[in-house]
Formats: sequence, structure tokens, C-alpha cells
Amino acid sequence: MNKNILCLSIGLCVCTVAHPAMAQKTGGDPITESGLTNMTVQNYEGFKRYSKRSREIAEEEGMAILGPLDSIRFNSKGIVLSQDAPVKTSRDGKQIAYLSSNKQVAMVDTELKKVTIFNDSGEIVRTGVFPKISPAGLAFSDNKLFLVESILDGNGGFTIYDFNGRVVKRVNPGDVDAYKLSNTKRYFAVTVSKDGKDCYVIVYNTDGDELWRVNITIGARVDIEFSADDRYLAVKLPTYFEVVNGKRTRKHRKVYVLNLEVKKMVAAENYEK
Repeated sequence: MNKNILCLSIGLCVCTVAHPAMAQKTGGDPITESGLTNMTVQNYEGFKRYSKRSREIAEEEGMAILGPLDSIRFNSKGIVLSQDAPVKTSRDGKQIAYLSSNKQVAMVDTELKKVTIFNDSGEIVRTGVFPKISPAGLAFSDNKLFLVESILDGNGGFTIYDFNGRVVKRVNPGDVDAYKLSNTKRYFAVTVSKDGKDCYVIVYNTDGDELWRVNITIGARVDIEFSADDRYLAVKLPTYFEVVNGKRTRKHRKVYVLNLEVKKMVAAENYEK
């Protein structure tokens, strides 16, 4: 395992870890790129194996993809970003940094309502000024910004902008609990809840058109993960609630695995720690 750290004049340090490629999956049979499409994902363990191999292939093809040990530091602002902490606020509270799955960072100036995108080398690749910046959440692609709005300071849902600050589309499926822009930037997935009763995972294209929605259990926290090729999506609920005989019971570790190509839920199960 090799660790590389790049520190730039703007005070940005990029720490990446090179992981050795895995030659085979658990059980012994080699997984090749040509065999990836033929891998059958029927449960969460299968999703993890598929996701791991698709990530290896993406890295071999030169795709920048965030790893579990990678970190990006803005030393002058006191910000350290990682897969476990993708959103951080500067010491003075005036800037918020959002880390993307391709290692790019959106630095938001909350006073100027300006968003600056840095690539994984610390270079500025684009900027934009927007009419509104919400602290509820933000994601971005090469040409669009997805601004998640809290139901407390707006109407909920999310708004898609281009980098000229123009509204592409406003979408309001309900109060957004979690969101994720996919690795290839084809999909924008959200989980939403309505009246504390119904909860859905909804998958959109990046124009804001709804492609698919699936009813799921209400969770206290939700984690969304795409495979590197965006073929599969896992929605994890570390803590969730079930209503039995009119009584709401707290339970732990539920996961849904969705095949986005054929719009099929392939698993809804409990997972181990």
C-alpha cells in the first residue's frame, strides 16, 4: 500500500492511498474485467464484491475515485475531508467544503454565494455565483450544481443550476434525508420522507427527471453508495424503525440493493457490522 501526499501553494494537501489490485474474490475464482458483467449480485455481500472489482477496473482505466483511506486537507482553513467526513466547515464558519466521489472539492463561500471547484490536483476548474446557498447539502458535476434545500429554510427538495447561476430545474419530492451523485455523474439519488410515515429512494438523471422510486423503511440515518460503474446502488440504514402492532420499534442495519440497469430491487436484508 503506497501513500502519496500532494501539498499545494493554496494550502491544499491531497493524500491518496494506492491499493493493490485484488486478483480474486472470496471463494477463489479470478474476477476479470470481461467477467464483471457476468457477476451475479443477489445480496449485499455480492454488491460489495461487485463494487470492489468495478472500482479496481475504474482505477486501472485512470478514473479518479475516492477511496476509504484518501483525504484532502485545506490547511489554511482547518478543513480535512474524507469518505467518512465529506462535508466540513472552515474555522471561521464562512466556507463549507463538499467532497465528491471523483476527489473534486466544492468550496462554498456562504457570504458571496460563490462556489469554487478544485480538481484532485488542487487546480480551480470552475466557479459560479448562485442566487441561494443552502447548508442542507450540495453535489456537483462538470456542468451542474445540485442544491439540496432543508424543509426548515425552504420548501425541501433540490434545485439544479448550471454554473452561470441559472436554474435548470426545481424538484420537490419531499424532505430530502440523504443524497448522492453517482460516480459517472449519470444519476442523482435521494431518499425522502413524507409526514414521518413513507420513505422512498428516488433515482433521477442529472436533468432532474425521475427514473425510478422504491419504497423503503424509515431510517434515522441513511447512507447511499453506487458501484463505480453505476450499475448498482446500495441504500444502508444503520438504524431504522419498524411498526409492529401500532408500536414503533428501533432496529439496526438494514440494506437495500438496487440494479439500476433493469430497475430491480435485488436484496432487502439485514447486514453485519
